[in-house]
Amino acid sequence: MPWVSSGKRRDSSELPLPAGWEEARDFDGRVFFIDHNTRQTSWIDPRDRITKPLTFADCVGDELPLGWEVTYDQQVGVYYIDHINKTTQMENPRAQWRQEQERMLKEYLVVAQEALSAKREMYLIKQQRLALIQQEMVLLQQMMEGDTHSLNTVLSGSSSSAKYDPDQIKSEISCRRERVCRLKQELAQMKQELQYKELGVETLQEIDRKMSSVRLTISWTKPRPSSLSWAQHQEEHQYCREGEARPDPESGSAYSKLQGCSGDVATSLLAPAGSSSSCLQYCDSACQTDSSGEYGSLD
Repeated sequence: MPWVSSGKRRDSSELPLPAGWEEARDFDGRVFFIDHNTRQTSWIDPRDRITKPLTFADCVGDELPLGWEVTYDQQVGVYYIDHINKTTQMENPRAQWRQEQERMLKEYLVVAQEALSAKREMYLIKQQRLALIQQEMVLLQQMMEGDTHSLNTVLSGSSSSAKYDPDQIKSEISCRRERVCRLKQELAQMKQELQYKELGVETLQEIDRKMSSVRLTISWTKPRPSSLSWAQHQEEHQYCREGEARPDPESGSAYSKLQGCSGDVATSLLAPAGSSSSCLQYCDSACQTDSSGEYGSLD
């Protein structure tokens, strides 16, 4: 079921979890989700695919798209988690997306202005050609009326027989008349295209002015403090600055992490959906740094 934009979107908690899914919490109270069908865990609520926008372009106000989470740490402050790409960053991704859109818009505006300038130049050239041909037609018509001075001026480069050949002059006039009609049609079409291009450039300029003047304002509600240590935050931030994904602190499955838990907790975590353990917890805090992972078989 696709995400549907509306004035007020439904919260994921208002919808039931898909069949085979279960909601759980770690010892710090952070919610994660268990898919018993594929035997995997995930930080992403499967219902978010219905209720949340899929891209930053679909977001309204301070929304974040599917897979993104904003959290808070007492030492480093606010930071953002991209669960899909398994990266963290201090920079607001909404501001980054906006800056990228502004950059692309300015580049496109430059291209559009250059195209408009070239179109205007071509339009002026055709106008000059039309004026020149119309002037030639006037002089040729004067020649037909016996204006010897105009005859010698316009056709000074032609042969002597062409200067005084009425049929030749009529042919020249007819040829120029056709060119005038063709140029007028081309000019009318180019004028319409110019109007569309000018309107498009004006629209882009207006959008650019609005994007430059409006500052991104985000309402912020302080979330639950993160249990990640300062060293982990520093490590994550270092990877973010270098454009790399944070390495997974443990490559083992979530099932192997349960080995340090009590039997009751391990049993409850691997219990099928719908069992009495509605609020499950991981004993190992390392699970808080994994976006998703197979939690192993029951063997």
